[in-house]
Amino acid sequence: MPLLLLVVLLAVFFGFTNGLNDAANVVASLISTRTASPGRAVSVAGLFQIAGALLAGTAVADTFGTLVKVPA
Repeated sequence: MPLLLLVVLLAVFFGFTNGLNDAANVVASLISTRTASPGRAVSVAGLFQIAGALLAGTAVADTFGTLVKVPA
């Protein structure tokens, strides 16, 4: 059980840090081209981060659940 908890925590940490990097790229593009204000760009990035987690989160979990085999 402790190994499973560690793996889950590492996966959450990786997903969080990876999402932060990708969101920064999108926000920087919107702001530098003056397509959106900084507040609106951050709001759009946050909205789609939440939408992606809610809409595709279970698909990712199912994929990892079927591909990753933990020896008993």
